[in-house]
Amino acid sequence: MITSKRKIIAYLLIFVLTIIYSLMPITAMAENTYSYGDTQENGEFIEHSILTVTQGEPIGMQGFYGNYEIIYLDELVEIYVMFVTPPAVVLRLIQERDNSMESMVQTLIEDSFVEQSLLGHAVFQQQLAGIPMPLSATGEIEIITEYYWLFNGWLMRVPGSMVEMIAELPEVFGVFPNVEFFPAYAELEFAEFSQTHIVATNDEDSFFIDDDFMWQPRGYLGMENINRRMPNPNNPARSGITGRDVRVAVIDSGIQHDHPEFIRFQNPTTGYIRGRGDAGDGSNVHPSGDGHGTSVSGAVIGIAPNVELWHYRISFGDGPGGISPVEAVQAAHQEADAQVINMSFGTTTINHPFSPLSYAVQVVIEAGVVVVAAPGNSGEHGQFTVASPASIPGVITVGAGNAGGPSPDGSDDTMRATSSRGPVARTFHIKPDITAPSGVRTADIGSDYVDDAGGTSHSSPIIAGVAALILEAFPDATPDEVKARIMNTARPMPRAEANSVFISGAGFVQPYAALTANTFVTTTHQVPISVNPNNNDFIFENRTMSSLSFGWVDRRNNGTLGNRATIPITITNRGAARTFTISHSFTNNPNNAASLNFNNTSVFVPATNGTATINATMVIGNNATLGNYEGFVEIRDGNTLVARLPFAAVVIEGEVIINTANLSRNENTFTLNSVNMHTTGDFQGRNFRVETTVGANATITNNIQINAFNTLMPLGEIPAATRTFTEGQHVQILIYDGNTRVARHIIRPILFEF
Repeated sequence: MITSKRKIIAYLLIFVLTIIYSLMPITAMAENTYSYGDTQENGEFIEHSILTVTQGEPIGMQGFYGNYEIIYLDELVEIYVMFVTPPAVVLRLIQERDNSMESMVQTLIEDSFVEQSLLGHAVFQQQLAGIPMPLSATGEIEIITEYYWLFNGWLMRVPGSMVEMIAELPEVFGVFPNVEFFPAYAELEFAEFSQTHIVATNDEDSFFIDDDFMWQPRGYLGMENINRRMPNPNNPARSGITGRDVRVAVIDSGIQHDHPEFIRFQNPTTGYIRGRGDAGDGSNVHPSGDGHGTSVSGAVIGIAPNVELWHYRISFGDGPGGISPVEAVQAAHQEADAQVINMSFGTTTINHPFSPLSYAVQVVIEAGVVVVAAPGNSGEHGQFTVASPASIPGVITVGAGNAGGPSPDGSDDTMRATSSRGPVARTFHIKPDITAPSGVRTADIGSDYVDDAGGTSHSSPIIAGVAALILEAFPDATPDEVKARIMNTARPMPRAEANSVFISGAGFVQPYAALTANTFVTTTHQVPISVNPNNNDFIFENRTMSSLSFGWVDRRNNGTLGNRATIPITITNRGAARTFTISHSFTNNPNNAASLNFNNTSVFVPATNGTATINATMVIGNNATLGNYEGFVEIRDGNTLVARLPFAAVVIEGEVIINTANLSRNENTFTLNSVNMHTTGDFQGRNFRVETTVGANATITNNIQINAFNTLMPLGEIPAATRTFTEGQHVQILIYDGNTRVARHIIRPILFEF
């Protein structure tokens, strides 16, 4: 509880800060800025970062389509309301990064950031009181949860008729539906595994009660050697790297706290695993019959057996209650001070770059936390199946590989066919980032205690465990360095069909190489952080990555990638001064139409954290065909390969891109309600003809005027019978400018699997 005196001090500091902020340009408030692409204001780029994005123009209602469309205005709906006032962590990060206010940071107490965020709550509550309650509403307004730490706003239940009015309040930056999340379940698919079953020797105590616990990935990844005998650069007197005391928070369905493998991770005061759910007693015990969170947590400790384990139980779909994912991420940072967060769950809604969860995750990464996520198990449906939050750029997204094979060089590495695939919808960015084993024998609920599990749910926590090992060995490593070490040192997949960067990312993880690398390589390119409310186009910022995502290019536009064409590559050298050479190889380059050029192919990098930057430019020729142009950049020290970075561009044809098909679903039957189209230019006032074929039905023709960048094409005037189809059927949409076809798109309904 903050005393009245401290409140007065905090308010005075806030008042001073407000005056200072009013005298400062907003671009001075953060190091990393972004532009709206070609959008300009008074001849200058509009600049923001994820930390200052809520200071821009409010974005209104976002995501209210499909299953979340508001149909009955009198019924209560659950919404997230995001405030203009930033959350406490964002306020702290802004000040820490603003050298002109360094002295102020020393005097400003942590509570004042909280108090400043909470002022937005008071302002919103006052504004909300001015909206009349509908007389026909079926219930009262209910505040479910108030947030202020990583996300500033409310989760609330209101009549549908009030949502639009709430979105127009001055303190509201955006309003979002409370979407459902699901665990990344998958059927088991084990590869033949004849590698030696490595367990502790007679003079070594096992890390685990059951010798079979996580034996497949532990043997394949060489974990006994890493955990027991590998030199520890952070503590030379201790052999072995085990993730000792690194705080890892698993956000999932709950955990069996009295499982034999978890006894040593219990909080001695409560008898539970650290963390919480919604029971009110500090427990995070799994709901009856659900062992997902237990098996995922087991996969973490199977790689990093000495972490400090936390578990936050969240609600999945219609399952038993838990806290919300946003609250769980906030608690993992505020309560656990987690260094690594694992999220083996996702949502089947469209991958919106700006939602309450994606914002909270991006902020927690900015605050120094490594976040790992599972993309889902919908890979058999093809590309664009990576789900949120795994689609968030800064997250380490983990594809599911089979548990390897007998060959130590990885020649038997394979991908699970079900592992969800990139690119990310609309941006065409590379995901997943890395591949890890997914067939594991891990913790299970009930009396058996161990059982087989698979899918991206269990490849993700393996990478969370690897991240914990890296943080033990290199405590000062940032999330960007951790991600780079994991991706740079990955082994390429041996089979061409699995070596696509949109299937396996950088390749198969090699923990030993990630821990021994004394060089890591990053890139800087645009990633989406919000939407422009004027045209619903993405707003981007430049962010540190470990891949080169050049996005999409229209082949009719002379192969021009615009401001996405050149991406800087930065080499950070932890060892002696040396010269590195840069090369690349394509894994897919139809007609040899693409080239990747560097401004330097040899660069000297000074010793001990020295850096050097080169530029990579992608050029697409006029003979390009539709499809992916991809491969790997390779950094060498002499003849030694020290880093590989995936790169890709996707060639499309047409001035119009289908962003999303908004569907209603009744079990396995779908109804196409509308199509959201994104243009690559300004077509204000031009009429396009749209021909739509649904399933086996006849072609339907609509005329539609496509405005600048985005248009929602409603299909409500088309009889529902001709818009209804089942899984396995598809929608073909042809778009004509006069007699010239400018776009053709096939839309297939996907039942996302987690």
